[in-house]
Amino acid sequence: MDRYKNLLDDEVQKYMRLDTTRRDFVKGVVKNPFANVPYIELMNQIKGMLKAEKKLPHLYKNHKIVYPAGVSIEQCSTLSTARYKSSLVAGESGADLTGGFGVDSMALCEVCSRLDYYEINSELAHVAAHNFDVMGKTNVAVHAADGLQEILANEKKYDFIYLDPARRDDKSARVYLIEDCVPNVIEWQDTLMAKTNVIMTKLSPMVDINVISRDMKCVEQIHVVALKGEVKEILVIQKKGHEGAADVFSVDIENDNDAPFVYKKIDDVKCEMGDVDHYLYDVSAAMRKAGVGDGYAMELGLKKVGRGTALYTSREYVEGFAGRVFEVVGEVNRKNVKTLLPALKANVVCRNYPERADVLKKNLKLKDGSDDDFVIGFSCGEKKYKILYCKRVKNV
Repeated sequence: MDRYKNLLDDEVQKYMRLDTTRRDFVKGVVKNPFANVPYIELMNQIKGMLKAEKKLPHLYKNHKIVYPAGVSIEQCSTLSTARYKSSLVAGESGADLTGGFGVDSMALCEVCSRLDYYEINSELAHVAAHNFDVMGKTNVAVHAADGLQEILANEKKYDFIYLDPARRDDKSARVYLIEDCVPNVIEWQDTLMAKTNVIMTKLSPMVDINVISRDMKCVEQIHVVALKGEVKEILVIQKKGHEGAADVFSVDIENDNDAPFVYKKIDDVKCEMGDVDHYLYDVSAAMRKAGVGDGYAMELGLKKVGRGTALYTSREYVEGFAGRVFEVVGEVNRKNVKTLLPALKANVVCRNYPERADVLKKNLKLKDGSDDDFVIGFSCGEKKYKILYCKRVKNV
């Protein structure tokens, strides 16, 4: 802690949380009033603190937390997604091979007696060690080392191993294919299985689920995790000896205090087809990515508007739907759009439609600016398309 003594001084922490400091930081005119705190350290702390305020409130509230430089805090998990990961594994011992800022490790150490945290960046590992101590995570052992190489070089075995492969190449460009990430878990999966019975890997939300099942062995579960409607990550659970298809789950998390809505995919679902009725239902992004919409809609008694279209309909309103619900006003086109939408403002959504939403919006001469008005383009059959003007139903 002495290493960060000046940075964590009460006066410095108070200064960083002033509204004027935040405003000046955004404007890029922050001046350093502390001679004993390097400017770059102060800037890194302010930047990290501002990101943590919403993303990591449990850390933001603690004035002794140190934030790292670079993209570590941008790429780390949120509190709620880290907690969800910890619900998927358990045991006496675990390892986080790509520790980073340590948010996932803080959650994972709650479900095992001992957790080994590995991070090849020694400065980042030092920051994490400090924060583990501040947060009272006494069962985490910090190793400033390449986690993969380190566990291969010793005789340790774990009840579970967690990895979050880096999704940037040597030029800092974003990548998402499994084989382009570091480490390449496809290449190392057999070696890792010799060290544990369970591997949990965090993958990009861009990864094709079919590719996961094709290229990764012993996949028992796939979890598509969304936060506030946006898919953030895909979690893959590999279990030694598992055979057969993986169970696929969509996971919708609204905030840190509510339990996530988890829905398991039903195989061989045949959702009844039907013409658009009074209400239109758009399943969550996690459900679309996981391919679970048909089963969910079928259980609710909804009909599907088109075979390749993840939109559903009903005459009566269904409460508690996991996604967005719209009341259909009528079909829209270039001739009647001004009549239906005099202000020419609406949100535009496309589902299995030949044009992107921005193109359809331009064609209809629409602008953003309405919370309730939606124009939805979709396929309702073989080369059959509709564009509907809808009102969003609130409090669903």
